[in-house]
Amino acid sequence: MKKLTFILLFALLTIFSCNPKQSEYIITIRSSGIKIVDKMYLFKEIGFVIDSAEYNNGKYSFSGLFIEPQLCAVSPTKNPSSGKVFILDKGKTTISGDLEKFSEANISFDYKNNNDLFQNFQNQFSDYENQLFNRIIPELEKAKENNDTVKIKTFTDEIKLLAKDQRIKIFSFVKNNYNSAGTAISISEVLLPREYLNIDEFVKVYKMYSENNKKSFYGLKLKEYIENQISPPMKVGEQVIDFTMKNVEGKTVSISDFQNKYILIDFWASWCAPCRAENPNLKRAYDKYKKSGFEIVGISLDTDKKAWERAIEKDKLNWINLSDLKGWKSEIAIKYKIKSIPSNMLVDKTGQIIAVELRGNDLQNKLEQIFEK
Repeated sequence: MKKLTFILLFALLTIFSCNPKQSEYIITIRSSGIKIVDKMYLFKEIGFVIDSAEYNNGKYSFSGLFIEPQLCAVSPTKNPSSGKVFILDKGKTTISGDLEKFSEANISFDYKNNNDLFQNFQNQFSDYENQLFNRIIPELEKAKENNDTVKIKTFTDEIKLLAKDQRIKIFSFVKNNYNSAGTAISISEVLLPREYLNIDEFVKVYKMYSENNKKSFYGLKLKEYIENQISPPMKVGEQVIDFTMKNVEGKTVSISDFQNKYILIDFWASWCAPCRAENPNLKRAYDKYKKSGFEIVGISLDTDKKAWERAIEKDKLNWINLSDLKGWKSEIAIKYKIKSIPSNMLVDKTGQIIAVELRGNDLQNKLEQIFEK
């Protein structure tokens, strides 16, 4: 999941003050199951606003004004990942479903274009990932195990063709819907977390946006991502900033406590699905190299301590876990301009940053170079 820095938020406030036009939204939620909760929670991405509504006359109701469509979630708990995610738009939004399986609830909109675009884009990209990860890559791995050079070439070529086709679809999607908020939201929330396109391709997408989309929250989010890729906030060759933070038990820990070790400083959160998906890879790396002088220091951008603790336990994160429970206002996250998670940097024994954004095989390969040379 990605967020903006305070500088960008200030820019947004400036834009909004020059364009005060607002639209009204109304959200109505009805439970079709047995379970009823005292409150439902609405999480709005712009401004990181959390609202709540009490059960009244058989329903929960939210209403208010907004400047532009934005991603939001309605949840029966204070954890947005357990809720129904959609684009908050003008007019009425009606949700009906079992609160035990609320992410699967039925939803309808007065103005559905942006949500339709977002859903269609998600479906299209999911189809691509299913083909890639559930069919082609497993077959490619088998071919490599059997040293079957013919099949290795066949599946490698298929991956390239599939990726090419996917890029054609993405650019066509943006070109045909360049002025829709649903387009900017789709790119920001589906592609940016995966860093799916390279920097030149993201620049191409941004240039295709209408002026309204370029100035929107999600357009500025893409612009900032591009600028930080060109001039990253965490730079290889710089010395890591020493910091002090508390672990789960409340004990104060400093990064300087881990001298003479290679340290992966990993920014994550319990509610961040891509972070949780990467945790098994981190665990494999930690279990393999911890006796060789490798340490992981996880910096959680959570605000809910119980959710943070549950995620640590469920994912079996048996390394150093720290948080000041300030979310995106965490001092170290601000210092390093962390705008998206997962995000990480690898620090050597002298405290120098030697690599950034290592995930999947890239992390494993880098550690192999260090510890098995």
